[in-house]
Amino acid sequence: MLAVSAYLWALLALLLLYTGWLFNRLVTARNAVKEAWSGVEVRLQRRHDLVPMLVDTVGVYARHERGLIERVAGGWSSHKPKP
Repeated sequence: MLAVSAYLWALLALLLLYTGWLFNRLVTARNAVKEAWSGVEVRLQRRHDLVPMLVDTVGVYARHERGLIERVAGGWSSHKPKP
């Protein structure tokens, strides 16, 4: 009877150790997922913050192109070919 009781206590101890190990693994996995999503959110926020600067840059370049094309067209229209 004493041997059976010792085996049951050993089995209970192993079960408790396994439960603790499994719980720690699940908490570690949950924290890894939270950290990964945090990294995704940071990158998305960075991209969101860069969009207005990109729009401004494109607008400045479009104004530059418009002015350049107007000057080239004006130069061609005022050009008189030699007879």
